[in-house]
Amino acid sequence: MATSKVLVLVPSYNHGPFIKARIESILTQDYEGLDLLVIDDGSTDNTAAYLRGLSGDNVTVRIRERNSGSPFSAWRDAAAIAGKYDYVWIAESDDLAMPGFLSRAVAAMDANPDAAFYYCNSWHIDEEDEKIGHTINYLSLQFKGQDWSKAAVIDGADFNSRHQIFGNAVPNMSSVLMRRDSFQAAVDDKLDRYRLAADWFFVGRLANSGKVLFDPWTGNGFRHHSRTARAETRLERQAFEYFRAIQIVGGLRGVDREAFDESMKRCTVMFLHQRGSPVKFVSQALKIDMSGTFKVFAHLLGRALRHPKLLGGAMNYVVRRSS
Repeated sequence: MATSKVLVLVPSYNHGPFIKARIESILTQDYEGLDLLVIDDGSTDNTAAYLRGLSGDNVTVRIRERNSGSPFSAWRDAAAIAGKYDYVWIAESDDLAMPGFLSRAVAAMDANPDAAFYYCNSWHIDEEDEKIGHTINYLSLQFKGQDWSKAAVIDGADFNSRHQIFGNAVPNMSSVLMRRDSFQAAVDDKLDRYRLAADWFFVGRLANSGKVLFDPWTGNGFRHHSRTARAETRLERQAFEYFRAIQIVGGLRGVDREAFDESMKRCTVMFLHQRGSPVKFVSQALKIDMSGTFKVFAHLLGRALRHPKLLGGAMNYVVRRSS
């Protein structure tokens, strides 16, 4: 049997302190059928200098002079050239892969031809590579309908309806190996607009095309540091992106309507509990996606009209927070 070919994409931007260890954790994998594509998006630190020194028959480095404004532009570039590959691995430039990750992931995918993607657990690591947590804690707390200590093959529609509609049940994209056609089908321009929630609905789209393989083994290091997008983002943008992710996942095949309504309700409660500003919410939403803004408001208004007490409470909240 021929070795499955894997395209490994590293979308890179200003991760100088971490990029060398990241690349080494890929190139030292015990798997021969990989090609590495690094796309640096106009880094202003020492990242590009390190990348220019990389070489190898299976290594391609592209360095952009100007930042594109979106890490997902690299995903689209990878999707455009991925036709000759069986699988795609997006290895974020500040994360780490544990030895054996790729061979284990490929073996799982090869054994399950109807699977859209494989993923495993991750250590949370800090800027000094110290372990500060584990993704099984997040999964067990947020998605209680699954025993995350055991391997599972989950129908994609069931995965979306039970888990993905309530949040991203894949804590870190670096822990994922995707079937190439599933990856290509899930990539579009909409990813660029959503800095926080794109991976949430992207994973939903992946699951929409096949089964999900979950491996409780810890094969990834998920980096946390002050330069992550969520550390720099205000509540109002977060709430809007979450509403839209729920709507996008909720529109996929097999997603239960009650689960969708419950998830939208939870997002609304989060926004109100954290005293979000309606004015800033509208401002952020319109900057991100005008069409999406109307879809969110159509849902919220429709729900309020069906429940007059909610409408009155919402109006009072808007008046108080806008004054």
